[in-house]
Amino acid sequence: MEASRLQKEGKTLKETVQWLDKYKTYLRSWFTVDDLKHLIHGGRVSKAQAAIGELLSIKPILNVDKKGQLQNVDKVHGRKKALQRMVKETITGVDLSIVNHFYVAYSGDRKAVDKVIQQLKQYYPKTPITYYPLGPTISSHTGYGCIAVFSMGS
Repeated sequence: MEASRLQKEGKTLKETVQWLDKYKTYLRSWFTVDDLKHLIHGGRVSKAQAAIGELLSIKPILNVDKKGQLQNVDKVHGRKKALQRMVKETITGVDLSIVNHFYVAYSGDRKAVDKVIQQLKQYYPKTPITYYPLGPTISSHTGYGCIAVFSMGS
């Protein structure tokens, strides 16, 4: 998204690549899934873990670290708490001087997107938020109800 913005501002390809290289480690991504069965297929959880997790309505809080590795940060009970925790993690350490924008990606659950946007707006009412559907490749690994929030920060 930022590469597109830089191009529209008239930056050269070289300038855009330099900006992306400089700030790539500042990208912060937090996400959760609503259904654990897709994580079984990806090898992220075992069938037993998923069965117990579904029974107890446990939702994982995941992020991608600076090395690009998927990390299971925490587990919370219920969808509402998962969305709240994602927003909390997003606003902790956010640096809007790098990119004054939030991005929310989702697979199917627009009501959850609206809740996340509403929560972000409580903390940053003037910061633009763009939302868009996840592509089919990611959605096939996460299932219906995946929500991801992207920002820049430490």
